[in-house]
Amino acid sequence: MNTFIYNFHVYFKAVNSKIIYKILRTFVRYIKVFSLKYIYT
Repeated sequence: MNTFIYNFHVYFKAVNSKIIYKILRTFVRYIKVFSLKYIYT
């Protein structure tokens, strides 16, 4: 039972970090786009 809970916890952390990573990447992309727009106008 303990190992099952531990494995679930590890899996949950991995999924969470993936989601956070995706959000950060899209956020960085938006920042780049906005900065380019502001620089070239």
